[in-house]
Amino acid sequence: MVKKRIIFLAGLLILLALILILRKPIHRKAKVAPVPETPSVADEKKAPPTPEETFIPVEVRRVKGPISWGRDPFLSPLVKGVPEEGVPRVGALILTGIVRDEKGVQAIIGDYIVSVGDIINGKNVISIKKNEVVLMEGKKKEVLKLEEE
Repeated sequence: MVKKRIIFLAGLLILLALILILRKPIHRKAKVAPVPETPSVADEKKAPPTPEETFIPVEVRRVKGPISWGRDPFLSPLVKGVPEEGVPRVGALILTGIVRDEKGVQAIIGDYIVSVGDIINGKNVISIKKNEVVLMEGKKKEVLKLEEE
């Protein structure tokens, strides 16, 4: 019985030794140190792009779609004149968001942030609810609803 244990343990040790020897490669490739770049190559990579390379045509810069932040401020003005102070004028009134914080509730209509009592396009903001804003112009009531995605 003792001889069987000794033979079993010797076989197990030989098997473990073979596994360890075969697992590690004998010949390893030597690591090659990286070649430092010459100053001319490094300078070429760090050179800033020329204006011709970074030019973006006006057509690409313009935002297209139903919702935008308005006209490009760097283009020349279409109408020379002074807009009315205090009453923002926008095209179609589109409710894009409603914000609630410790100060109260505000709505984002087009590019403007309005609160209850503000006037936009000649319409008074009557109430701001969870998903809608109620506007009134004279006796005409208009409800802007927040579109769900």
